[in-house]
Amino acid sequence: MSMTDAGQAKAQAVVRLGAEVSRQATVAAYNDAFTAISLLALAALAVLSAHLLLTHLQARMSAPTGAPASE
Repeated sequence: MSMTDAGQAKAQAVVRLGAEVSRQATVAAYNDAFTAISLLALAALAVLSAHLLLTHLQARMSAPTGAPASE
């Protein structure tokens, strides 16, 4: 293997390493975005559930408990 072949092999290895690092960074960014969106969705679900529960409790508390006697 001549000096030129070794230099080309090293340059090709650096290019491959750069491509692999870029690919892994893209996957990591996708995973981070997925996690952030999942947490946001869970938070929205919790807020919606709390709102529905409070609305239900307010409706039960303001509803009449029984009909008054008509006699």
